[in-house]
Amino acid sequence: MDYKKWRLDRGLTQTEAARLIGLTGPSWGSLERGDKKLQPGELDVIRALTVVYDSGEWDELNAKVIRPADIQAWRRKAGKTQMEASKMIGCSDAQYCVMENGKKVISDRYRLALALL
Repeated sequence: MDYKKWRLDRGLTQTEAARLIGLTGPSWGSLERGDKKLQPGELDVIRALTVVYDSGEWDELNAKVIRPADIQAWRRKAGKTQMEASKMIGCSDAQYCVMENGKKVISDRYRLALALL
């Protein structure tokens, strides 16, 4: 995959693209140069981002405020434990618990994962 082309086609800076999947700007630069490879979960996020971004739904998703109660309601409706939900969106059990309790700002990567589930 040509990550630089992907980023430029969407009008993103390296920092913006990196933030979407939970990387730093320099890490994204390494990715574009071929010095870094994405982990399977990160590659899944890129694939999902491509679908959401290219469909024109990104602005709507980005504007959506995800409250802790929304996360908890999603998890309960899905019949998942916090541990199972954390695995589904690619974060640690502790990170998920903190997000569900409203003690952490939800990053774009997790917003996207929650929206796609």
